[in-house]
Parts: sequence; C-alpha cells; structure tokens
Amino acid sequence: MEVCYQKYITLAACRESDTMKWRRRFTDLFAAGIIKSSYLPGREFTLQIPGPPFCNEPNRVAVFCRERLGPHGQVSPRVCFDLSAVRVEDFSDWLSRFMSQVTVDNRALCDFSVSAVHPGLPVLLEVWPRYSGAGLLLRYERDFIDQQSWPAVVTMAHRNPRIALVPSGTGQLLNGLHGREHGCTAMPLGLFEAPADTAWCLLELNAERLGNPQQLRGRIAASLRFADNLLDELQWSRPSLQLDALLNRRIAIHVCGIGNLLADSARQPGTAGVFMGLRRWLSFLRRCLMHESLLLARQRGPFPGLGVREFIEELTPYYGADQADRIVRHRCLRHRHLLALSPFAVFPTEFNHVNEGHYLSLLPVLSCADVVSMRGIDSRKKLSANGWRQLLELTVILGAASAGIAHNDWR
Repeated sequence: MEVCYQKYITLAACRESDTMKWRRRFTDLFAAGIIKSSYLPGREFTLQIPGPPFCNEPNRVAVFCRERLGPHGQVSPRVCFDLSAVRVEDFSDWLSRFMSQVTVDNRALCDFSVSAVHPGLPVLLEVWPRYSGAGLLLRYERDFIDQQSWPAVVTMAHRNPRIALVPSGTGQLLNGLHGREHGCTAMPLGLFEAPADTAWCLLELNAERLGNPQQLRGRIAASLRFADNLLDELQWSRPSLQLDALLNRRIAIHVCGIGNLLADSARQPGTAGVFMGLRRWLSFLRRCLMHESLLLARQRGPFPGLGVREFIEELTPYYGADQADRIVRHRCLRHRHLLALSPFAVFPTEFNHVNEGHYLSLLPVLSCADVVSMRGIDSRKKLSANGWRQLLELTVILGAASAGIAHNDWR
C-alpha cells in the first residue's frame, strides 16, 4: 500500500468516534486492493475563462488564473483551464501569450479543455503541442460526431495519448430532488464533464475485489464512508472549493476492472446473458451506493445544497408539515453524485482488436452511471482505429440518451 495514503486513512478515520476501528477498516480496504487510485484525492479542479470582454487581455487572464492555483504544498493541484468561452479575433496570438505565461511555473500541472466545436480548435491543436506536460481535453457532444471534422479529430486523438476526448451532456440526476447542473469544463484527472470551479472526491473501486453480494455491500458501505469523511478533512487549494465540497458533497465512485472481472470468471462478452448479468450487477452496486448514501443522510444530514427545508416548505400546503417532512427526508441523499463508469473499464487488461466488438457490445451498461468518465487504463492503442471511433461514438450517444433520466431505483 502506498505510504501517501496513510495520511488520507488517518484523516478519514478521525471523523469517527471509534477512530482505531475505522482506521483498521479503511487500511484493510487499501491493503486488499478494493480501493485503488493513481492520484491523490482533492488535488484537481477546473476553471472556465469567461468570454469577452474579460478575455480580451490574455496577460490579465493569466494573472487571474495563476492566483487561483492556490498555495502549493508538497503536492500541487492539477488545474484545467477551459477556453470554450474565449472568442477573440486573433485566437493564435491570444493563445500563445496566455499559455506562455500561465504555464511558466506550472508546466506539469495545467491542462486545457475546449469544446470540440470551438472555432479556434485548429489553432489550438497547432499551438498546444509546443507546451510539454499540458494535456488537451476536447469536450464533444452527440451532434459533433455527425460533422465532417469528426474523423480527423478521432484519428488525432487515437495517435496522441495527451489528447482526451470527453463526452459532453452525459451527467445524470440521482433522483427527482436533485436539480440539474450544466457541465461546462472537464476535470483533468477524472476526465468527465463538470461545472466549473467544483470540488470532487474521486475514489476507484476494483470490481475484481468486491466479492459476493454480501461482501460487496459491506465494502461499498465502508468505501463510501471513507470518501464522505475525507471530503470534510481535505485541505482544498481554494476557499471556494472548500465551500463547494461542504455544500454539494460531490463523490464519484469509479468502478474499474470490470473487464478483468469477466475474464477471470471465464465469461465471454458478446452474448445477451453476459450483458444482462453485468447490468444487473452494476444496478445492484448502484443501489447499494444509494442506500448507504441515504443512511448517511439520516445519520449526518443530506448535502446542504439540496435545500431540504425549502422542499418541505413547498410541499407543506399540499401534504401537511409531517407528511411533507417524511416525503422529502425519505428521499434525501448525502451526496450529489455517486457512481462513475468509464468505457475503458469493460475491457480487460489483456485483449486484442480481434474481439473488440464483443467488449464494445457491453458499453450500454454506461446507462447505470451518474457520471460518464474517460478515466481508466487507456485502451486506444489496443483498439483498431474503427473500434476507437465506435467507442467514442457509443459513449456519447449512450450517455446523452440517458442524461435526462432521474434515477429513483434506490429503494
């Protein structure tokens, strides 16, 4: 187990009355490989640069962005600057001046995101490779895959691992009480679309280590409790992120290793039985997450941004105070987001493009996710060019098709 995670285990355990008990339990989760992650929680955020007239002076914009990087400790934050709102006449000059200043001290810490339909995208693709260490996140919508420039973008991303294509408009509502938020940027490590300047705690769960249903429920409960405790103890790089973390309690439980789980159990993808079984398993996992979030809400209260008191006041004239309170609190969750899935998760570590179609047929299970992410073991080099294109197209189509569905199956 990585030494750096001892700090996070200690932070999470100190929120419990029986500190030693929960410290051992959280340690066991990491030692058993149930919780795994290749980055430190709470170390990423994203900013959207406003459009004209604010962006007309790139020097001032660069100063504005550097100030929001916050003080650097032992581990500096990873920030993504979204340029989608920037509309200037000479985008090439603006971009060169901005990037030369904002990356001067943070070359390995800054990424850039932009909408795939941005008119300055060709210029960005030409200038951006000059700045080593910076990733490029292209947010693409369902309609973009029908445009003539789509094949060229797919080919470029297939060849360059520093380019990530992030599907847009794929976030779902946990239940009917949650208001929809508009994603306008991309998280640099989580690789999913999110509102600007929001705080997220991402946690990876290894599907191979979750065990049978009874074991899964206990491990899910402990993992979510770990993430919930950690949200309150993390030192975010900016006060606005600290406030968002407390108000909205954004947790993305990223389930990885699904393809390896299927391979280890000798189940071959490409059949209806395997797909239906996987969807039932993920639905069960999601219900467990919802149930545990509901229990934590009853013990510790729902996330403040939900506005429970306002909901109750609105329903009181129709149902009475007591019934309105029961209706709302029975559906309150502790967290705004829960389950994150990536299309890469359905591919095993070892596979080849000969059977890639079988794994692509599993992608409809993404409908179980609250957040569709492109995080995970990047399989683009193992996929054929056509398979890579199908993966990107199916991901945004499936995610966008279910984005309007409010999940209510946690009961």
